[in-house]
Amino acid sequence: QGELQLENGLKLGSAMPIKYQAATASQKEILSFGAAPNNGLSSITCNPTVNVAPLYQFNGSIQLHGTNPAGLNVMEVGFDGANSIIESAINSTNHTDNRLLLNYYCGRDVFIGNLTSGDLTANHNLNVIGKIGIGISHPLFKLDIVGALGDNGICVSTYHSNHSYGYGVKQVCNDPHTKSFVTELNGTTNFLVYGNGTVFAREVFVKVGTLGDFVFENNYNLISIDELSKFITKHKHLPGVPSAIEVQRNDMNVGEFVNILLQKTEEQALYIIKLQEQINELYDIIKK
Repeated sequence: QGELQLENGLKLGSAMPIKYQAATASQKEILSFGAAPNNGLSSITCNPTVNVAPLYQFNGSIQLHGTNPAGLNVMEVGFDGANSIIESAINSTNHTDNRLLLNYYCGRDVFIGNLTSGDLTANHNLNVIGKIGIGISHPLFKLDIVGALGDNGICVSTYHSNHSYGYGVKQVCNDPHTKSFVTELNGTTNFLVYGNGTVFAREVFVKVGTLGDFVFENNYNLISIDELSKFITKHKHLPGVPSAIEVQRNDMNVGEFVNILLQKTEEQALYIIKLQEQINELYDIIKK
């Protein structure tokens, strides 16, 4: 029985990988592996100047070995020559064995970086079981974003080859009454999309090409009333208007359809004008 007591540090060969600094009135107690204790690392300076004497430099790592039913586990903390590393490995092909847990049991918050630097990059998937809050400490939704004044919201950029199938934003629901997308202004809902595809909006502006005003040009070929009657009798819809079967098969372009309706309305105006001219001619004949 006994203990190993070191007054300054433990030197192995030419390097001193273990160094101890006792607490004083101006500095805290530090047990350092691979370098001399550096009080500057605990300051609030983002990029402190680190000066470590060659005697204390140690380009290696600390490994903690353990075993579980899945195999040998290795926890490694150190330096790979370019970056500081924390690795968790196991001789198992199951990626769920020996996962790296951060504050898993105590449930305390984990902070990465500061307000100006220290980004978190996920080279593979990022799985979140709880909620994600951006600009908010206690999110109420699965993804809760609260922007400051002048901040932009969400931008989704997707790139696919020609005619390939892909999504920009997709929302999946199991109830037709789910409010899949909602826009509110001062507590008032102005735009709403339900799970069954029903859309409510205050106003809708649709960009279209040339409006149907070309009907009023002098060179416009307006078919006669007799021709119109024959077409309707044969096809059961107006000329230039898609049939019910076509709309059922190909859906309807709202902007294009509104333009078609405008064209047909203007044609009806021309028919009415011609009829009125014929009525006036008959009236003049009767009057004479």
